[in-house]
Amino acid sequence: MEGARFTDCVLLGIGGVTAFAGATVSDRDAQGLVRALAGAMGVTIED
Repeated sequence: MEGARFTDCVLLGIGGVTAFAGATVSDRDAQGLVRALAGAMGVTIED
């Protein structure tokens, strides 16, 4: 996704986050990716 830009998107629950390499995501949309990115890295986020 090199050069792709995501703005005003609902990215919550998206899979295959490693394919986002090179993309730009707005700060508002990035929160939806936090759990997926953490999971891809083997990081657990507790509530």
